[in-house]
Amino acid sequence: MWENRICGHADVPPESLTMHSDNWRVHNDTQRRVLQSMLDKVGFVKSITVSKRTNVILDGHLRVSLAIANNAATVPVEYVDVTPKEEAEILATVDPVGDLAGTDPAKLQELRELFETESHDVDAMLDDLIGDWEPLDEDEFKPRGPKTASGLPEMELKPYEHYDYLVVLATSTTEWNALAEKFGLQRVKVSREKGAPKVGVGRAISAKKLLEMLK
Repeated sequence: MWENRICGHADVPPESLTMHSDNWRVHNDTQRRVLQSMLDKVGFVKSITVSKRTNVILDGHLRVSLAIANNAATVPVEYVDVTPKEEAEILATVDPVGDLAGTDPAKLQELRELFETESHDVDAMLDDLIGDWEPLDEDEFKPRGPKTASGLPEMELKPYEHYDYLVVLATSTTEWNALAEKFGLQRVKVSREKGAPKVGVGRAISAKKLLEMLK
């Protein structure tokens, strides 16, 4: 069976740990803000992985960096007993293995409804993960125009034509649902010259129709 390489746990000052010189992960400002928000709200729920032999960080560089920036007295550490060659392998593969996981947007949406994030950056991250998924509710998306053979109205504005655009960006599901209700956005059939017809929510409406709604 698999060997347990974990050899200890401790709370240590973040300044006492060594950043791995070969760490290839680049942490941008958005990721820093998201992790900062999560730490502010729930605290540490995952230990920093550190090599017992060399005291270098193998997983958790950003958490340690934020801990130092926020003057945290200690951080939780999980020590592993590995060789320098194994350190390199862990550093190269631990995060990417997690990135290989897919996303069930319906499950994530259900999970999201169980808590409040209190952070625009966390909301934006979850919005990106959930993507364009929306529950299919026939009562909510009743056809309001001439029906096609599929039973859905044709999209009002056709693809591959020139239009001048005004883009309204919804940064949360709540905002999007409010816009969909306000402007009567509905599921429509989008015909393309090649390939099968696509069905989605009619996010494009004419300026004339929008102005009439705003009267």
